[in-house]
Amino acid sequence: MSNIVFKAPPVDFIETGKKTHEHLIADKAGFEKLAEIVKDLTGISLPNNEKNRTLMAGRVHSLMTKYQYKTYAELVTKLMSGNKTLQESFISCLTTNTTHFFREGVHYDVLKKYLQERMAVREFTTSSFRVWCSAASSGQEPYSMLMTLLSNGFPIDRQALEFLATDIDLEILKKASQAVYTEEEVKTVPPELKQAYFQVFKDKTHTSYKVLPQFRKMINFARFNLIQDKPAFKEKFDVIFCRNVLIYFEKEVSTAVIDMLISQLKPGGLLFLGHVETGLLKNKNVRPISHAVYKKV
Repeated sequence: MSNIVFKAPPVDFIETGKKTHEHLIADKAGFEKLAEIVKDLTGISLPNNEKNRTLMAGRVHSLMTKYQYKTYAELVTKLMSGNKTLQESFISCLTTNTTHFFREGVHYDVLKKYLQERMAVREFTTSSFRVWCSAASSGQEPYSMLMTLLSNGFPIDRQALEFLATDIDLEILKKASQAVYTEEEVKTVPPELKQAYFQVFKDKTHTSYKVLPQFRKMINFARFNLIQDKPAFKEKFDVIFCRNVLIYFEKEVSTAVIDMLISQLKPGGLLFLGHVETGLLKNKNVRPISHAVYKKV
């Protein structure tokens, strides 16, 4: 059992405005058992309070409806049986996936400048440029990174680029690998990039955008738990993005995750954190080069 705990999720982690599921919200004993399972599976600690009971009820209700479970006791029994599919769906229910293309856009300017500096001294022909997006969610962040690299001169050669995108949520990783987005979701993509990197599908009522296959195949999506999994990568990374996920961790856990990420950087490599996460970094092996961007020394 993990001994790592998370702080209570921020307000935007909670589904609000739902007046149903009162019987689930009132089931304090059932919540306790589910909270124990959450902690075992992910390391997340959810104190037994009304906010978290409301969160749990709102998030798992659709899952319980799907499997026709009437009570938390039924869900607990099935989760404890070791049903991996159900466990993954349960994790997915409790995972926050707030993201959009080119979020915190100044970071992509820094990535562009870093790429240009690297290309000035080598052409990525003898060794790979390795990138890790460690909280990929539904794919907007890694595809934003990829478009930034390719549209600024990085050679379109899969052998030159090794791009890993990970998340704890298998269901959201499936969406990321499929790379289909609504018109609303791509509104922050510049028109020239939208034209170059997406295929458009239209029907009578909807327009959708799908990343072209030659670009989708350049990113490898995989599950990775930042809290529990130990990295076993053969080589270090040139760039690591880990943005807007550390805010869900206790401070000491965030520090441990950051130290792990820095250990996976090459000398001179860059670590990108969320703009609100800068106070969490205490590691002396990096120096700041921009807001929430750090270079390994």
